[in-house]
Amino acid sequence: MIRERSFNYLVYKWTAGLFGIAFLIALLGFAFPTALPLCFSPEPPIPPAAATVACPTEDSPRAGDYLLVELAGLISAAVTSAGALHEIKGSPTATNVPVALAVLKLPTGALTAVLGIVLLRGEFVPGLSALDTPAQIIAWAVVLGAAQQLFTRFVDARGSAVMRAVPDSNPEPPRKSEEKTPVRA
Repeated sequence: MIRERSFNYLVYKWTAGLFGIAFLIALLGFAFPTALPLCFSPEPPIPPAAATVACPTEDSPRAGDYLLVELAGLISAAVTSAGALHEIKGSPTATNVPVALAVLKLPTGALTAVLGIVLLRGEFVPGLSALDTPAQIIAWAVVLGAAQQLFTRFVDARGSAVMRAVPDSNPEPPRKSEEKTPVRA
């Protein structure tokens, strides 16, 4: 039980730290929207007479671009974590490890969305460097927010191992075949 409690505490500590980092990134995005814009320049522009820059909110870097991408990633992570919660067995103790693990996915989804869009913008993935519309950027943020599962599955596995090690507080009563019958002499 102590092991489960300390694991739960550690997960919430990391969650708070990741939320802090996500908040700081959004704050920096508001303060300096042109420092590292999440914008793409499609080549050739589609249609040719249209603007040649696609950003998450408009056709130029805006203060809310990072926040919008983070929110898309966070919402996507919330949906995937809700889907994963039904697979996890509940905790027999007061500390609820599955809920802590689900909450950890939220800031992780926000951060993977932003980092993924930055990687796409930096042409890290060949062929995906020129997103054409704000809708495509947000769609990729949703996909990348769900991709947090690639990182958090290791923590999920550790959480499952910690929960399996906790003895059940309500053991099942012995079955009739296992009960000892008194021997009469």
